[in-house]
Amino acid sequence: MKQANQVTTVRYGNVVLEQMPPTAIEAEEATLGSILIDAEAIERVARVLVPADFFIQRNAWLYEAALEVRGRGDPLDLVTVTRELAARGQLEEIGGAAAVMDVMNHTPTAINAEGYARIVKRMSIRRGLLAILNDAAVLAYDESGDEIAALRDVANRVTALQYAAISRLNGNSSLMRALDVMQTDWPEPVWVVPEMLPAGMGFLHGRPKSGKSWLMMQVACAKATGGRVFDKVIDPGPVLYFALEDHPRRLKSRAHKQMWPADTAIDFVLFETFMQEFGGLLEGGADRIAYLIDQRGYQLVVIDTFSKAIGMHMRSSDSNDAGAITKALAGLQSVAQNRNACVMFIDHQSKATNQESGDAIGDVYGSVAKAGVADVMWGLYRERGKMGATLNITGRDIDEATLLLNFDKEFGLWNYEGDGAGLRMTQRRQEILDALAPLKKAMLQTIADFVRQPKGHTLERLNDLVSSGLVVRTEQGNNVWYELSEQ
Repeated sequence: MKQANQVTTVRYGNVVLEQMPPTAIEAEEATLGSILIDAEAIERVARVLVPADFFIQRNAWLYEAALEVRGRGDPLDLVTVTRELAARGQLEEIGGAAAVMDVMNHTPTAINAEGYARIVKRMSIRRGLLAILNDAAVLAYDESGDEIAALRDVANRVTALQYAAISRLNGNSSLMRALDVMQTDWPEPVWVVPEMLPAGMGFLHGRPKSGKSWLMMQVACAKATGGRVFDKVIDPGPVLYFALEDHPRRLKSRAHKQMWPADTAIDFVLFETFMQEFGGLLEGGADRIAYLIDQRGYQLVVIDTFSKAIGMHMRSSDSNDAGAITKALAGLQSVAQNRNACVMFIDHQSKATNQESGDAIGDVYGSVAKAGVADVMWGLYRERGKMGATLNITGRDIDEATLLLNFDKEFGLWNYEGDGAGLRMTQRRQEILDALAPLKKAMLQTIADFVRQPKGHTLERLNDLVSSGLVVRTEQGNNVWYELSEQ
């Protein structure tokens, strides 16, 4: 093993960047020694370190072997780790079983295992930063390169290193006991719009030309000025709006129509700027948006639309791939939740969407993939050519709600007409009510046959009518009967 007075030179290319101080080498070996002395210490160390954090290769191998032994559920000790290294063909290269024992013997106690691990992590972060700066210098001197692409690459790497450092050194990856979860007095969710739009990530979906952008511009202005969203008073806060499908002329026209104050605290990003300064969300753009939220304190971020920000950059097979969607958005969602901000994507409904169904989750295009990262879903349902619509809201910390809206063309605003208790009467629902008048009292199959609707759809509509108090449902033995309410 290395002696305490040895110094290791760190090089990147031909540039000498750092000399590894003895304390860092000792910290690596003390971390590993702690694991071998006390098997439980690896739980604390694993919250801070990954194998790549070790500068000395043999130390990284030893740590990987210990993690593998722990992962299999085997006892973690000198014997099992030595056997694992032998199975990997690495034991002789690190100096044999005697070298492993030497690491353990030079560590007096495992009490400070996490402290040793933090020293190793800090040195790993420094080496990572030095590597980025060295590569940045090379890019800066390369006059044939693309400056914007170079800046984007460096910024992306720095941001990724920053979040990795925050997570590991601040203990955000620590395990939490059930006792802690149950006994902690957790704060209430932070709302951008009370009871409707929480901090986190969400989607507003609807058919083309259904008024989605009008709705989110209305919400954005209310948030920036401390106004109202429908019947909810909201606190003011800065807003970032990615208008990826609009020309500034259209934005100005809509803002004037909605009577925005001139000093409204909203920053816009157009498509050309988005592509130059942020790039596709699969290529680091999500990290750069997260950085802006972190640095400028945006409380609402609207991305109009999901297709322009990420969908057009994905293979068609990935648009329904939960793994691909999660990979692209998980970091952005985490920052939004941690900074009490909401990132809201405007998106399209699937072509098969039934405007009467109102499934705020199932109707968004690629619903299976997006539901995994969404904290809230807004579904806007509007019959073509009509001013009325319903907004169905659901989410992790939200009681499902249906809002009745009406679009005011003069001012470009959605007006709140009430909640789902005043059920929007569609043609199909009215047909069921008309059928029950002569039938008086009937079972599901009879009603479905009378109105010539599928039995499953008839049941859904009957349940809606029962919930609204227009129809009464009674059970007699195994039979279920429906009849008009007397009210």
